[in-house]
Amino acid sequence: MPSKLNLMIAAELSQRYPAGTGYLVLGCEKLNGIENTEFRRLLRENRIRLQVVKNSLATRALTANGIGGGVQFLNGPCALVSGKVEMPSMCKVVSALAKKYEGKVIIRGGLMGDMALTPAGVAQLAAIPPLAVLHARFAGSVQAPIARLAGAFQGIARSLACALEAIRNQKEGSVPPSSPETAASGPAPAAG
Repeated sequence: MPSKLNLMIAAELSQRYPAGTGYLVLGCEKLNGIENTEFRRLLRENRIRLQVVKNSLATRALTANGIGGGVQFLNGPCALVSGKVEMPSMCKVVSALAKKYEGKVIIRGGLMGDMALTPAGVAQLAAIPPLAVLHARFAGSVQAPIARLAGAFQGIARSLACALEAIRNQKEGSVPPSSPETAASGPAPAAG
């Protein structure tokens, strides 16, 4: 039977990792004290939190909330990483830090939605551009055809205006104004 302290810790973990929360599981037991402090500081700067947890308590809390798909990665000393950022951004930051602390920080896996992520899946998510970039790309792809259509309508309107101006000049019996092309092809003034 679990102790009261373990039940309290499990309840707190359940509150920190509600349903729909994505998280990563890291092995970072090889970091020394200074590296661990710097690693946590770099994560905090990116609004990401690292929490070392007892595997059985984490398993109990995560499965109780319905997000236990990544508990198979909870073996041996490990830490849970979660944040207030979208999952691809979190994967990008953690992957960059894992490269910085090569061999000392190991990405074991994680969970996004109801899909368990292997280390290869985390690397694929890290390769996705940030959400703002994806929004900008989408807006650009929608805007480009609209801009071309507006340019085509503007060209049609310009051609119609020129044609109406020519008809008006013909009816008045006046000579149409010379276009820049005709003026450029005419004789050049003598240099004096």
